[in-house]
Amino acid sequence: MIMIRAQERDIERCEARLRKEKQFNRKVEINAELRELKKLLTGLQ
Repeated sequence: MIMIRAQERDIERCEARLRKEKQFNRKVEINAELRELKKLLTGLQ
């Protein structure tokens, strides 16, 4: 349960970085990282 909450916080931080980022290339990288984090979260649940 604690690991799930920590993973959700990581996802929220990543989403915030994605919203703040201006450069398209970095947005693509952050988006890939975000997808990976969400995949890990579904694996934990």
